[in-house]
Amino acid sequence: LLACLAAAALLPAWTTAAPQDVPGEAVDQGREIRTAFLYHFARFATWPADAALGPGGTFVFLVVEDEPFAAALERALGNKRILDRPVRVLRCRYDQHADSCAVEYISARDPQRLRERLRILGPRPILTVSESPDFLEGGGMINFVVEDHRIAFEIDRGAVERARLRLSSKLLALARNAGD
Repeated sequence: LLACLAAAALLPAWTTAAPQDVPGEAVDQGREIRTAFLYHFARFATWPADAALGPGGTFVFLVVEDEPFAAALERALGNKRILDRPVRVLRCRYDQHADSCAVEYISARDPQRLRERLRILGPRPILTVSESPDFLEGGGMINFVVEDHRIAFEIDRGAVERARLRLSSKLLALARNAGD
């Protein structure tokens, strides 16, 4: 499975070009790669016993303010299970909160609201992911970045630890900032 992550990182993402210059297929491909990463991030993470991963025994991915990504994630994870729980994708706005979720993907469209959301979440045991230049500095855990037209990711280990989460050493080694 880690080979899938490494292989996905090698596929061209073309996310650095202006949206009007990017073919729709490339945008979709970049979104598909990020959904694969998100699934594997969750598979290689460990939550504390008291974490509320989702209502009714589900494993919830909460997507904040990014409908196209939520739809892609829902298609990709439709019948998957994590920790022997069925996966569910929920959507919300910046000003809404879910009662429980395991992973929260926060849109980078509004950096100020993104930072405020991270502040409100604090050290709750929720794996937070985005693709904003200052996401890690604001308290986020995993941030997508584009290097040489490929999607990579960086991890703030301190934020992960403060939330009482653990990430596999193999996943940590694949992070762009693995030497940090």
